[in-house]
Amino acid sequence: MDVVEMNISDDALALITNANCEQSVKRALFVPNVVVSFVGKLPLPKVTIRTKLPNRPTGVDACVIVKDLKGTDYNASNDIWRRKWRVDGGKGSPTTVTFLPLSELKLCYQSYESRRKLASTFDVFLADERIVHHLPTNLGKAFYGNARDKVPIPVALDGKNLVKAIDQGLHSCLVLISGKGTTDSVVVGNTSMPKEHIKENVISVIRDVVDRWPGGLRTLRSIYVRGVGPSVPLYFDNTEIDKEEAEAKLREVRMQTSASMHPHPKLLTQTLLEAAKDLPITKSQVKTILRKKTRQQIKRLPRNTPKSGKTGRLSNVRKTPK
Repeated sequence: MDVVEMNISDDALALITNANCEQSVKRALFVPNVVVSFVGKLPLPKVTIRTKLPNRPTGVDACVIVKDLKGTDYNASNDIWRRKWRVDGGKGSPTTVTFLPLSELKLCYQSYESRRKLASTFDVFLADERIVHHLPTNLGKAFYGNARDKVPIPVALDGKNLVKAIDQGLHSCLVLISGKGTTDSVVVGNTSMPKEHIKENVISVIRDVVDRWPGGLRTLRSIYVRGVGPSVPLYFDNTEIDKEEAEAKLREVRMQTSASMHPHPKLLTQTLLEAAKDLPITKSQVKTILRKKTRQQIKRLPRNTPKSGKTGRLSNVRKTPK
């Protein structure tokens, strides 16, 4: 890791921000991103690594996907969240925050084109961790396929201070290991940021990824940083690793990944109640189902059979001869 930090020199930062050749480059409409790429020596299983991001560019537009507080009335829910943001001190925040209730997301952003425009409107997306399980279906490939740097970062918004929770989410990012190859990338800022801020972000993200990468730095082939100019290599290792050791490490990672995805043998009651909102049953019916000891056996509803002495089936009525 010390070798990587030493290679992030002033010359490397100048190549990333393209400070030496600004005259020869056409003026771009958008500020280019600074991207860190990791190349492994072998494919990894699909996993998400959350890392710290010490600095964000100034004037960031953030969209926070929040839980509905007033049923399907997303305007009322939006007003409640904005009021809480102002009360907690959000007026003095340099970040422009827009709240998007889940019901509004489901109703107004159903097509791929509308979701793509939503992804390009904001710089970063956050999401209430209580509704994260709804997002892959309601955001689709516009977020989870093409614009993977716009995947919402889960934050805990059920605490006391909303501004503090959102600020913690803004100072983090997600490294999405796709599991489809050996190269994965993450956006850590843009070229308009000060060089020291870019350096801090790059070091912080690389350190967190290396700590959670199976085998550490020894199983990484190379690390690159790309900005306006060409990719700048920060680390390269042309040695190979033992195949049996690598397979053992991968088995361990797959077991950890599956365990982290299913940490509890049973779902939490709150999660089940949130998921049941889309079903045509009431809250009391859901709680009745959860109280049953065996949830897999469903009792049949009793038939409304006629009482004795009243009209029943015609086949049961005895005919008397005339």
